[in-house]
Amino acid sequence: GSYELEIVKTDESGNTITSGTAKFNVKVNSEAQQEVTTTSGVGSYGAINIDNVSSPDTITVNETEAPTGYNKLIGELTLNITKGENASGTGYEAKGVTVTGTGSDKAEATLIGNKITLKVMPKDVEIVRDKVSEIFSGNYFSQHFLISLLIHFC
Repeated sequence: GSYELEIVKTDESGNTITSGTAKFNVKVNSEAQQEVTTTSGVGSYGAINIDNVSSPDTITVNETEAPTGYNKLIGELTLNITKGENASGTGYEAKGVTVTGTGSDKAEATLIGNKITLKVMPKDVEIVRDKVSEIFSGNYFSQHFLISLLIHFC
């Protein structure tokens, strides 16, 4: 049997980022590292063959490039995939997935059928930029007060 790995780049709210591309380095067990590039927020590693079920598969994921206006994930994600015999007893399948690592608070992994979907959701820059613009687009008093605060604390 086999399973697929799909990587989805999302904004902080979990919405798929459809502009730009993100790049990830992905390593499955001891195989050579491969680059996965997202198109419209989604990238695919492809099929991962299940050769044995005696130990879980380990997949490491590092984001090397984020779409313009977004931060890349800091740190490395590790997916642990448990495997077992399929219901008909004719082969193997993925049974579960967990995600750990320094960026795991900004990631979510799900297994549906034979597809593992990893959502990468680092805090995006656009929200911060929009809030700053919103603050500075207010009236003169708000701008003056904010500038005074910045001068006072800097």
